[in-house]
Amino acid sequence: MNTSQPSNDSIRVLHVDDDETQLLMMREFLLIFDPEIEIDSVINPLKVEEKLNKTWYDCIIMDYQMPEMTGIDLARNIRKENSIPIILYTGRGSEEVAEKAFSVGVTDYFRKELSTQHYQVLAKRIRDVVEKQRMEKVYTSIIKEASDSVVVAVDEKLVFANKAFIDLVGVSSISDLMGVNVLDLLNNVDKNSIRNEIESLLKDEKSYVISELELRRKDSKNVPVEVNTSVLDYFGKKSILFFIRDIRERKVLEDEIKKSETKYRSLFELAPDGIITINLKGDVTWINPAYSTITGYTREEIVGKKIWSLSPVRASDVKMFFKLFVNLIKGKSIPPLEFQWISKDGKQGWGEGRASLLKINNKMTEVLLITRDITARKLMEEDLRKYSKDMEHLADERARKLLDSEKMIAAGAIASTVAHDLRGPLGAIRNAVYLMDLAPEKSDEMKKIIMRALENATEMLNNIRSKTAEDVLNLEEVEIASFIKSVITETPIPSWITVRSDLKEATVLIDKLRIRRVLENLIRNAIDAMPESGKLQINSKKAENRIMIEIKDTGTGIPDNILRDLFKPFQTTKVKGTGLGLYYCEKTLEAHGGTIDVKSKIGKGTKVTLEIPLKTIMEREIESLTIVSDSETHQAENQDITQLLHFKL
Repeated sequence: MNTSQPSNDSIRVLHVDDDETQLLMMREFLLIFDPEIEIDSVINPLKVEEKLNKTWYDCIIMDYQMPEMTGIDLARNIRKENSIPIILYTGRGSEEVAEKAFSVGVTDYFRKELSTQHYQVLAKRIRDVVEKQRMEKVYTSIIKEASDSVVVAVDEKLVFANKAFIDLVGVSSISDLMGVNVLDLLNNVDKNSIRNEIESLLKDEKSYVISELELRRKDSKNVPVEVNTSVLDYFGKKSILFFIRDIRERKVLEDEIKKSETKYRSLFELAPDGIITINLKGDVTWINPAYSTITGYTREEIVGKKIWSLSPVRASDVKMFFKLFVNLIKGKSIPPLEFQWISKDGKQGWGEGRASLLKINNKMTEVLLITRDITARKLMEEDLRKYSKDMEHLADERARKLLDSEKMIAAGAIASTVAHDLRGPLGAIRNAVYLMDLAPEKSDEMKKIIMRALENATEMLNNIRSKTAEDVLNLEEVEIASFIKSVITETPIPSWITVRSDLKEATVLIDKLRIRRVLENLIRNAIDAMPESGKLQINSKKAENRIMIEIKDTGTGIPDNILRDLFKPFQTTKVKGTGLGLYYCEKTLEAHGGTIDVKSKIGKGTKVTLEIPLKTIMEREIESLTIVSDSETHQAENQDITQLLHFKL
């Protein structure tokens, strides 16, 4: 058979009639009333089977009375293998002929008329039966291939079932089910109740009924199914149409969900934090007991209300909560937030909230909000802040008093020591001069007394100087870049400060302990100048015969009036400072033969530059000998001064 089919609008018709005039008239008039109808004619009914095997037709129009065979006989032969629509078109029609025609499967019956207008009616009848046939094929195909089961029952007897139902029941073919009472295929059901439902459908009291039942398979296993029952006109009889869906997977999932719900509901009920579920419209659907305990509101006072209009929510926060909810529904990530709430008794508390979307099968269902009462923590933090401020103020006061007392004690001790030690020599000199005025003849003797007093005073001053001088440097060769890196690593630097370094390797002779103290002191000063954020840059490089180390910050800077006296002892801008840090740095650099320089601008930052000479151990030893020689020269100069005084006296 040629299976090529025309378009949905065109209709291909085979006209069978032994009257050539009828064939001609049919072709001409049908083309006038419906140009989409294509007519193919055959005068001999015995040629029809051959035509059908070669060409696709949507409809056959045939005469009743023909010499070779009647239209009834031809229709009977066609129906053995073909369901094509057949219209019996005859001028000798009768009720008896019509009854015979329908009994052999004729689709429609149409009488020939003399009026040409009847061709217009015939064209419409042709299109109606063809489109009906096409629609039935579409529906039949859909039903047969549907994943859900479809069953038709007449008087409770099964007359049709699709492949899905055959597979669901577990039989081999539809013949195993034909004529079976549909209700007998159900298990654990009240048949009278189902019959009452069907009766209400047949009486048009209901349009459909949906129920969950159990279907008994051939292997005696029960399958949970969802059945949608409605009324169908099946070949002129009121029948019952069943759409049956296998819900085994859904039942398993529902059982798992119920178990999970029971498990997690228990966890939520016992949780110390307040837990709320909210639907996608913003309505609270459930709260746990902890939420009621925290806020003082009962479940009845909360559930069913919009989350942003709950009584515990402050009026000033309504807009914020609404915006957060909308953003969450849109899929935006919401970080944990702190907020204030008002309990039922009017007390104000602090809460910490976390929100997330609940999804089932990647579909948003609800919003989960977990709130924690952090009021006690907030009060403790506030108390600690107040205590910290009080302690800081008290520490500042005590530090200032201690610093002032230490300064006075140090200065007083030095002054007292010098005054006490020099009181004797100065008194001797004063008395000798007085006696020289009174008795000039004793001048030589008095000069000797004055010289001895001067020698004693000089020795006392040298002793004081030696006691306040720094110890001898403990020098060693150090790779400066690695050394500075270790200092940076071991110095606590806050997270809000970015540290960068550009360090060039070079060997330098230093006292590691003292230079480490210098670097730590300068890094701490830079950190103190950047209390909230900033950048710290530390560089080192070799320049000619020295090492240069730079420490730069982006801090507040140093005022000019402070910068001038920066290296004086007891000069400081810090509340808790002693004013001896930079003084120590300067003295340490001087002891190494180096220098320290500070440049600063208010609001721009500060740069400290250290310069240390590049010297070997041998060069340093030679320098030490020179220093000793200079010391001896200095002593000689002191002797020369003493002799000069002696000469003048």
